[in-house]
Parts: sequence; structure tokens; C-alpha cells
Amino acid sequence: MKVILTGEFMQETNRYAKGLTKLENFKIRNLTYGEEAIRARYMGSKSEISAFFDVFDPRTDYRFAAPVTLSASPGPVVAQEMWELFMNELTAAIQKEPQIDGILLALHGAMATEEMEDAEGEILERLRTMVGPDVPIITTLDLHVNMTKKMVDCADALFVYDRYPHTDAYETGLRAATCMLNTLEGKQHPVMAWKKLDFILPYMPDQVPVFAPFLARAQALREEDRMINVSICHGFFASDIYEQGVAVIAVSDGDPVLAQKVADELGNDIFAARKTLRRAYYTAEEAVREALNSESFPVVLADVSDNPGSGASTDSTLLLKTMLEMKVTDAAVAVMYDPETVEQAMSAGIGSTIRIRLGGKIAPEVTGGPIECTAYVKRLTDGRFINRDKMNQGLPADFGKCALLQIDGVQVIVCSYHTQPYDLEIFRHIGIQPQDMKILMVKSAAHFRASYGKVAAKILDVEAPAQAPQNPEMLPLERSRRPIYPLDEI
Repeated sequence: MKVILTGEFMQETNRYAKGLTKLENFKIRNLTYGEEAIRARYMGSKSEISAFFDVFDPRTDYRFAAPVTLSASPGPVVAQEMWELFMNELTAAIQKEPQIDGILLALHGAMATEEMEDAEGEILERLRTMVGPDVPIITTLDLHVNMTKKMVDCADALFVYDRYPHTDAYETGLRAATCMLNTLEGKQHPVMAWKKLDFILPYMPDQVPVFAPFLARAQALREEDRMINVSICHGFFASDIYEQGVAVIAVSDGDPVLAQKVADELGNDIFAARKTLRRAYYTAEEAVREALNSESFPVVLADVSDNPGSGASTDSTLLLKTMLEMKVTDAAVAVMYDPETVEQAMSAGIGSTIRIRLGGKIAPEVTGGPIECTAYVKRLTDGRFINRDKMNQGLPADFGKCALLQIDGVQVIVCSYHTQPYDLEIFRHIGIQPQDMKILMVKSAAHFRASYGKVAAKILDVEAPAQAPQNPEMLPLERSRRPIYPLDEI
């Protein structure tokens, strides 16, 4: 019987977020040991790990060694001890087995630790050293991977999400696991090439018209003879590493020349279009005014730069202040991160009116400082529910203790954990029917579109100052190689 080592280690690092991502942050989102517990968490969900199991479970001649999965919300640099924890668990699993026949992992690709810019590359290098050159290593990666030479050199095949919002994690896992099965059966012989571009891409949903044709082309190339995979890696510039930026990965069946040709041609065409790959945003006042003048509802205002999914503080008050100043009514906000205010509401109880200093506490010099106001405590919850829509469907969400506060005409969900509110269930779990609101404000850059798009009359992307700006020129990037567009004119 052949043995496949599997596991998950995910965190997207924003070097401009304060503090460290530690053990307690992983415990909030996911820290699961052992195959039985991992299966209980993932089976039936739309995740890469569940896809791995779905491909191999029908086979009686394969089994998994699955020691650990861990993930944390995007945020500051990861404590080195968490990298060591993951590697120690994988190492122990390898040592327990007479033989490891394949390694199939779910990683992110934009993780930096206290000691490593390229945490995933270091994982793959360590594993390659341990198992030798003949054991296939295949990995799924987030679309925002900062692809590095070490990742490419140490893996046999890499499979990257197509979609932003990331609604295709399960499908990406299926493609990776199928490639592993075909490789172990001798039906495919994956070889990989890549093209690294001197180009930092603004955060770009996959269906933005200027970008969508490149994704369609990558998907079409996969169907060509002898091609296994073609992926566009967007990069995540808030990680601020030397090898950040866009890359194209191509995996062929035994034809390295073909793989390099495909990667070069698609990569060169993306680079040639770099000046067109931009997005436009509303100011807070422009967006609120358009929402108020809309004839159909709800209008969704996306506070894109205060997105916890990019490691932002999630407590910027600038857009909410504008909504209150412009007398918005029938509006709801998901979410404002402020554990202090949640505890105050919990102590006062439902039905109380309290004086609060809401938000703006983590980086007030950027995010606008607290809103000092009176609020009515409408509801209190534990902040836990199951995601219903396609983004992480079936997996649990945990916002920590939450308070629903009524501030003039706006209902604000205040949470205790940094979690991205990309599923409309964040409103429903606390008693708000989102389709009945005139305005929904969400702290998210793109992931919310998969769920909110079902009810939105229109979506307005708002860029107000925060810790996760959408364009690279707005951050003091210090570690990137140079020259690189758009920091430099090439």
C-alpha cells in the first residue's frame, strides 16, 4: 500500500500589520491534529483537503499520513515556532512510515515568519531533502502566492487557485490530487517551468474585464496536448519580500521545453499589458452619495483597504464616520473589530444604551481614530456559524463574541476576532436579513462578492486609508527587488 503525506499550513502575511501571528491565532481559525480529526473537520467541505481525500478514498491501495492542519487569518509576520511546529509534525510522520510515496500539501504561498521571507519554499526544500528526488511533491497554493525559485525547484507540480474570490479551492485540490494519482500510477510525468515578471499586480478579482481574458487563456492552455496545469500567480505585495510579484507556472507531461514556452508566452503578454491592469475606486463620500441616490437596493460598500483578509486592522472608522455624517439609514456593517467595545456591550446587556469609543484603536494615525458615540445594544452572539456560500462552503467561521450595536440609522456588528466577513451568514446569524437593508458595508476586498453578489443591486469598492491598500504604490515596499513595475518605470 502506498502512503501519501498530507497537511495544511496557511497564513497570508501583511508585514505592515502590527504584532506576530502566534499559536493562539491559529487556534482561533484551525489547529487540528491527526487524520481522524482532520477528516471530521474537512469532509463535505469545499476545501483542498477534502478534495485530496475524495480522490484517493475510493482506492484501497493508498492511504494518508495526515498529522496536522493549521491556518490563521491573514495578519502580521508568523512566529517562527509555528513553522517549526508544522515541520516537526511532518518530520515525525515521515519517520513513522516505512516509506512515503508522495507528498500532497495545501499551502498558501505568501507566508513570512520571523526568520523566513519564503516560508513555503523552506518547507518544500526541507521535505525534498528528507525524501529525495524521486518522491513526487505536489502542492496547492493561494492565488496570492509570491512564487519563488525555491518553491519551483523543490516541487514537481504546483496548482494555484484561479478565482478571486477563492471559490475554487476544492477544484484546485481535485486537480492537484488527480495529478498525484496519475504520477504515482505512472500515467503522467509532471515537469514544471515558470516565468517571473518584474510586475507587482494590484489586488485583482479574476472577473475584472482587463484581467479575465488572461485567466481564460491559462485555463484553455491546460487542455492542450501534454499540458497538465497553467496558473497565474498574482502575488501579495503586503508581504514585501524580494521575490514578490506576478508569475506564471506551467506543468507539462514530460516536456520541459513546452512548459517553458507556455510560461514565457503567457507571462510576456501579461507583462506587456501591465499598464492596463489597474482598478478604480470610490472615495467614501462618493460611494455613500451614490448609494443614497440609488433606486435599487441593497447597495454594498466594500471597505477594501481595511480587509482582514489582507491583514488589515479591521477597525478603520473612516467609511463608517462618513455614513453617519451623511445620515445613512437602513444600513448594516460587517464588521468592526473592537473586543473592548464587545465586552462593554456584553457587560451592559441587550437593551442597554452605552457610551462607546468604537474602532480606530490599532493604528489611529492611519485609520481615523475611534468614533465616540452612543449605541443601543440590539443583540449578542458567540460569533460562530457555518459558511453557506461557495467561499469555504461548509467550513466554520468564528468572529469571537459579537455585539450588534445600533448607532443612529446604522447597525454595526462588532467582533472580537480578526475574521473576514465574506459570507452573508455573518448578518443572518445575528438577526439581520441582508436583502432587506438599503446599504451593506463590508470589510472585504473581493471574497465577499461570491455571497453578497447574490443580493446586491450594485457593489461600490471604496478605498479609504487603512493597513491593506489595494495598489502597491501606497505602501513603502523596502524588500522588493528593483526595478519592478509600478514602483519603477520599465
